Amino acid sequence: MSKARVGVLAAVVAGVLLHALFEVNQSPATATPFRVATHLLLAAVALVAVRGYVRCARTRTGRSRAGYTFAAATSLLWAVSEVIRTSSESVVPTSSAAVGAALLSLMAVICAIVGFGMAFPSFADTAVRLRRTIDGLMIFFALLLLGWYTVLGPTFRATVSRGGEAGQAILVLAAVALLCITMALALLVLSRTVSAGINQVSLLAGSMLVYAAVGIGYGSNLAFGRDWWELGVGGGHLLAGLLSAMASHMRPPVSSSIEDQQSSPRALWFPNVPVLIAFGIAAIQQATEGTMGPVIPWLVLGVAVLVLVRQFLNTQTNQALLRQISYQANHDMLTGLGNRALFTTRTNQAAAMADEHSGVAVILLDLDGFKGVNDTYGHAAGDELLRTAAERIQVSVREEDTVARLGGDEFVIMLSGLSTVEHAVRVAERTIDDLRQPLVIADTAMTIRSSAGVTISHGGGDDVDSLLHQADLALYQAKADGKGVVRRYHPALHHANVPVRPGMRRDDAGTILQAGA
Repeated sequence: MSKARVGVLAAVVAGVLLHALFEVNQSPATATPFRVATHLLLAAVALVAVRGYVRCARTRTGRSRAGYTFAAATSLLWAVSEVIRTSSESVVPTSSAAVGAALLSLMAVICAIVGFGMAFPSFADTAVRLRRTIDGLMIFFALLLLGWYTVLGPTFRATVSRGGEAGQAILVLAAVALLCITMALALLVLSRTVSAGINQVSLLAGSMLVYAAVGIGYGSNLAFGRDWWELGVGGGHLLAGLLSAMASHMRPPVSSSIEDQQSSPRALWFPNVPVLIAFGIAAIQQATEGTMGPVIPWLVLGVAVLVLVRQFLNTQTNQALLRQISYQANHDMLTGLGNRALFTTRTNQAAAMADEHSGVAVILLDLDGFKGVNDTYGHAAGDELLRTAAERIQVSVREEDTVARLGGDEFVIMLSGLSTVEHAVRVAERTIDDLRQPLVIADTAMTIRSSAGVTISHGGGDDVDSLLHQADLALYQAKADGKGVVRRYHPALHHANVPVRPGMRRDDAGTILQAGA
């Protein structure tokens, strides 16, 4: 078991033991000193966290530094609020000390929310930013619904029944809403970090989650006249403080972005879990009491609308991903031209429709001397040369023609709707002339020289492999004739004295064939 797991387990055990000690220290002689000591212990743990977060902030910049600064401020406010609570143990809970401690706790929650916001990147993609917001709102409304049914509704009614003013009841609502926001952010962060194991981000999120739950329990205890530590509030507070202190002394992540942490598929379905729980609670309320009251229906409606919006955004995202995958599968990433797969598909389609009046031509281009550019000026210069060549080839043909890079320095053009091969030859010659225009790469003036082989099909069962083979034979004839020229295919080239390329062979009669033929 890792040290982090042992630490978390120890923190949980410490929280359970503290709650047990609260249970046994009920006598007037021991209760007050024990509670004062507990508040001081909680303050000390929070100060340990302050020291750790300050140290982390000094080593970071930008949003990350701001996030650690707010984390330190959160822990400092917790520490001060606990020190103030030591004086409230000897007075009634409504004393100025208790109110001041409660206000400081709310300020700590606000700092925690801002700090979590700093952990998220400023997404340039509006859809991603909106989807993250929708996820957070879904969890928030679901938690609010859960809280209203289990704690918030009873607490609100108890506050009013005990003579509390409307302003006090609204303050309770606002405080719980802030705590639900904190819990929603913590759950959202945990869904995207827990698969990476226990780390600083997941520990801090866990601490905030426990502290927010403790805050809701604390408010319920006050409303119902219970001791502040009941409902596990005392032990939970210590657990939250220990988790935060552990997080503050762990190594900060390489990136301040939560999205850079390793995530898992649970990040996709996790926001739906609290939604299902919330809907289940609404169903139970309706089944047991015959009504959901005035608040729950609106919360359910809000959650349902957010679910629909999220599903719409997911559909849009999935469609965009499919388009991206399709593009990557059919295009060369260096030049942006089509690749062999796209060329094969379009050429086979065009060849299937070719006839004696409308043929399909293939021009195979090879850059002369490209290897020398790579060897002399480096691969970056070679890549720039390929991109420039791709742009020039693309503008030299019609919009409906297909240009692809087959690999290395080989390009291919497919022209459809041609009546004679002469048209394709003229396109090839124009393309070679366009490529020959001077350019500067790596501060060096260069000229792209190229050779081309041309073939045409008017039907007759020619497929893309046959056309490429024919164009390849013509291209090698062009290179054999001195390079920088265009040669058209004719059947005699099968017996010509040209080099045999990889993927081709000569049969016993000396005819050049594809290797599989």
